[in-house]
Amino acid sequence: MKRVTKANVLDALPAEVILRILGHCDLFTLLQFRQTCQANNYTSINLLWRRRSLNVFHDYYLPYAHFCKLHGTFKSILRSRKLLNFIQNFISEDLYQLVLKKAPVTVSTSDFIRLASYLPSVIHLDIGQPNGEWPQFDDKVVYALAYFRKLKTLKIDGTFSKRVVRRGGAHFDPTYQSIRVLSSLEHFEMDCYHDTLTKILMELASTQTILPYLRRIKFSVKHTSVSYPEHLIWFLAHHKNLEDVRIYNALFATLPQIEQFYSALCALPKLRVLVLERCSFCDRIDHSLQREFLTKMEKKAVFTVGAIQNMRFDPDNNH
Repeated sequence: MKRVTKANVLDALPAEVILRILGHCDLFTLLQFRQTCQANNYTSINLLWRRRSLNVFHDYYLPYAHFCKLHGTFKSILRSRKLLNFIQNFISEDLYQLVLKKAPVTVSTSDFIRLASYLPSVIHLDIGQPNGEWPQFDDKVVYALAYFRKLKTLKIDGTFSKRVVRRGGAHFDPTYQSIRVLSSLEHFEMDCYHDTLTKILMELASTQTILPYLRRIKFSVKHTSVSYPEHLIWFLAHHKNLEDVRIYNALFATLPQIEQFYSALCALPKLRVLVLERCSFCDRIDHSLQREFLTKMEKKAVFTVGAIQNMRFDPDNNH
């Protein structure tokens, strides 16, 4: 009878059990496991190709950073060429969720186009830059978003947008033009420090561009312009399929703007979730208007969180 030792305990298990165990391993463990022998290499590659989601920071970079820290080495940034080669060789083209948020890598336009060619089935793309740090992109990388043909969920966070200075001193922001070609979007999130969101909405309004499949939005801008409410109202009025609306940091200057904003929300036939966080009005708001709006939302069975608040002191303390 063969004696089972630590060296061959895994080989003694049935293949189905081995696959079940390895199926719970993270990406970094599988990459280490594939280096043990040729049979384990085939098994690991097979499991890697079954992955349908990849978070570059948490799955690919962070375990390696912890490994380097344990051995007293310094953390380093990722090289885009090596990352692309890894995705090309070990990740299936059926991957549907790709998260680049916080990944310490610099991605050029050509890199992004290659990424789209390697992963043509991506429907969820997160390219957030918390605090404006990683990942880093060049000025025109947003044009490559159009190469993700099946993209349905797009999350842009931080300072992804960059202005391009043209000859003569004119400034051009390519972000808002690239959104127009993403007609298949169902979920769009944007959280930025500057007024890029207003420019996107302005571009959509000026060209009468509608995103017909859009169902969920989350808009947050730290510093907004005076025209932001106007373009936001147009956007809500022309996207009737919205089911989940989350608006943060919107500033309204006049009472008619609030009335139009509330009317546009009430006219959404499929609305189910409404979040209005840190939205404010420069003057004292009409409380009867607030009550009427909240009553309509309640009758439509809309889950509502927050409301537009007064910026000026309210002696009645009715917020």
